[in-house]
Amino acid sequence: MKKVCVILAACASLAIFASFPSNLRSGTDEPANPKSYELTVVDKGKKIKVITPKQIQGGDMAPEEFSIYTTGKIDDMEITLIDANKNEAFDEKGQDAFIIGKSLYALPVSRIISIKNKLYECEIETSGERITLTPYQGDVGEVDMLSNFKCPLKPEMIILRSDDIYLDVSKSKTALVPCGSYNLWLGYIPEKKCSMAIKAGEMKGIEVSKEESPDGKKKAVKVQWGAPYKLDCSCSIQDNNVSIPEAVNVCGSAGEEYYNFSPSILPASVEIFDATKKSVAKGAISRTIAATDQNPNSGVRGGYNGTLKKGAAAPYTLKVMIKNSVLGELKGEKEIK
Repeated sequence: MKKVCVILAACASLAIFASFPSNLRSGTDEPANPKSYELTVVDKGKKIKVITPKQIQGGDMAPEEFSIYTTGKIDDMEITLIDANKNEAFDEKGQDAFIIGKSLYALPVSRIISIKNKLYECEIETSGERITLTPYQGDVGEVDMLSNFKCPLKPEMIILRSDDIYLDVSKSKTALVPCGSYNLWLGYIPEKKCSMAIKAGEMKGIEVSKEESPDGKKKAVKVQWGAPYKLDCSCSIQDNNVSIPEAVNVCGSAGEEYYNFSPSILPASVEIFDATKKSVAKGAISRTIAATDQNPNSGVRGGYNGTLKKGAAAPYTLKVMIKNSVLGELKGEKEIK
């Protein structure tokens, strides 16, 4: 095994990049010389527990143990690469993951990474044993996803994506990112009362430019999202039979979607009205309760299944509500033809 160490890239590489000026635009004033960092492969014995983006997206909020990973230091900051999809490659952007410093939450591997709000081009060997960083030389702007996030809970990560760039902008109100178009890729709120994930849903793209205010400072792009919230769920009516699945999502003011609530925010009350505004079905969307070993028949299937009253006429209006949740009272209404 190689010892963890930091080495400069080959002299030829230094010569190529020596002509670059200090990279003030990226938030760092160091020369744009690539630095190569060697990592040690940990393949037995010691294990690491992390929560990867893939787990959050899949609804598994419990830390997963990895016994094969690589670790080293970047300018006195510990870095750990994780083969998140366990295919013996560490360099797959958006699939594999890494941690800078000490954290339970890993970020997706990206062409550009941010260290202390400084941007670097990042190249990772497939083996995960070496990383090469070069201060980013392109135009940068600032994005503020925190000031106008109307939510009683604090996000642990807000990852924006632009092609093969994945950047967490949750640690600063003036997060530096390369100029371009971004979409919300993954947000995560880990609270003891209720954790949840966030995805773009109907949220529009975020355009980041190097726009400056009259005093010459960068002008951050601010995004208004969060409350007010509304509930959304799918509903089918066939031959007067109503079926609503357990998957009830919450949509924010910008169209973003909150999902994978743990524990579930259900039950939710539902009521269906017909074309004459008459209530023709009423009940609750329940959550699934698994059967126990002691009582194999004790399980409860989630969702709602009911029958419309006789004489009900389309189109129908579905109203759904959760009176008390970590996000407050939630309501939703939609037409069903």
